[in-house]
Amino acid sequence: MRKYETIFILRPTLGEEKMKEAVEKFKNFIETNATVETFDEWGNKKLAYTIGEHNEGYYVFVTFESVPTFPQELERLYRISEDVIKFIVVKKDR
Repeated sequence: MRKYETIFILRPTLGEEKMKEAVEKFKNFIETNATVETFDEWGNKKLAYTIGEHNEGYYVFVTFESVPTFPQELERLYRISEDVIKFIVVKKDR
């Protein structure tokens, strides 16, 4: 088991109900396949640079522990989701 951090940014135009659904979808996926240490919703924040037509995004930060193959599957899910505009997954040093 290894420790990882991920931040994903959701489109701010989703609306409150769709935003909650998207956050729950990723939260459930991570909890099913890993041990979640922290799950923080940072909310809407201004982006450092424009991504597509978006100047803001809804940030979610997660730290978790999982097998080494899980982050690749998580990244695949981020890529195919139309709700995610940016993401990163990094391995933490122990």
